[in-house]
Formats: sequence, C-alpha cells, structure tokens
Amino acid sequence: MSNIKKIFGIDTLYYSCESNHKYDNLFLDILDQIEHIKGTFEKKEIEYENQDINMTINETTFNFLGKSDGFYWFKDVNSFFKIGFKDKEKQLHINDIRVQLLAYGIYTIGIKSIIEFINKELLPEYTTGVNPITRVDLNCFIQYDFSFVTKEMFSTRKRKYSTISEIGNAKSTQTIK
Repeated sequence: MSNIKKIFGIDTLYYSCESNHKYDNLFLDILDQIEHIKGTFEKKEIEYENQDINMTINETTFNFLGKSDGFYWFKDVNSFFKIGFKDKEKQLHINDIRVQLLAYGIYTIGIKSIIEFINKELLPEYTTGVNPITRVDLNCFIQYDFSFVTKEMFSTRKRKYSTISEIGNAKSTQTIK
C-alpha cells in the first residue's frame, strides 16, 4: 500500500474572529453602506439584487450575498473568501465575525496569505486577534479501490447533519460526501 498515489488538500476553512470595542462602528458603517446603495437604486426606481450591493472595508470591496443565520454575508471581489458580520447585541454567545476561505482563494494564493490579509490588513482594528478555527473541509484524492467503504461506516454526534451520500457505480465508489 506504500505505492498508492495520494493528493491532499483543504477545500474550505472556516474561522471566527473575536471582535473588540470598535466593532460596533464597523457594523453600523456596513449597514449604512448597504442602505445607501439600496436607497440609490430605489430613488432611481432601478431593480437590484443582493450582488448589486457592495461595501468597502479598509479599501477592500465586497459584494453583498444576503443575510443568513443573523449574519450579513459578503464575498470579496476576487472570490477568495466570504465574511459575515452580525449585530453584537444578537446571538450573544457566538463571535461577531465569521470567515470562510474558499477553494479558489486557497488554491490561488494559499491559506496563509488569505488569513494574513484578513487578520493584518482588513480587520486588525476591529478584532482581538483571537480567531478559532471552526471547520475545515478536506479532500483526499487517492488512486485506490475503496468500494468496500459504505456510508454506514461514518457516524456523527452532531444534532444536525447532512446525509452521507455515495457517488459511483455497482463495481466501485468514487466519492463519499
């Protein structure tokens, strides 16, 4: 088994940023930018979608993706990462900023470069520097017959999860997700 060809990688990395006392001003500025652009569209009676709304933090432009789970989500214009901001007064027991590094950014410029940009260039004045990793989606491309593996071999203690599914044919399994 030592001659098996393997390629490993991280497709997505998620982490949170602990906010500091200046975060409220950032969050209010983000909301103001969103409302200003919406107002401009509405004043001119122009239809718009979320991706038509953008905002800027420290000279970096983001496209609005929408609101989900109490967070206002944005994607950088290069599609390297997504970032979510929430009202500090809501959902008190979770961090105010969530970051999701996307595969395109990870494979283009690397995890270290994106994290360094976010933590040192984009958000340093609004965070404490505590950034716990909350999830990592890994991949492993292996040229080996894993047809013996079934979804019943996996378990979770999570209350909420997606069903594990298989992709393949009667003779072999290609993907388990």
